[in-house]
Amino acid sequence: MQRSQLELWSAEPHPAPLIYQQLTPQQRSSLISHLAQLILKLVQARPTTPLTPSTPTQNHERKS
Repeated sequence: MQRSQLELWSAEPHPAPLIYQQLTPQQRSSLISHLAQLILKLVQARPTTPLTPSTPTQNHERKS
């Protein structure tokens, strides 16, 4: 899935899994807090430079 497709997919509302509805409010709060901490760790671990595809600088011409 390309990044733009993933961003669109992520922005769409998704139903909560059935197990979530079975959790108590305390369990839900704990789960959300834990997920937020994991997301924060991922964001902080990302490189600060934008990811750009590397372009080859080599000359690929055939030599005779």
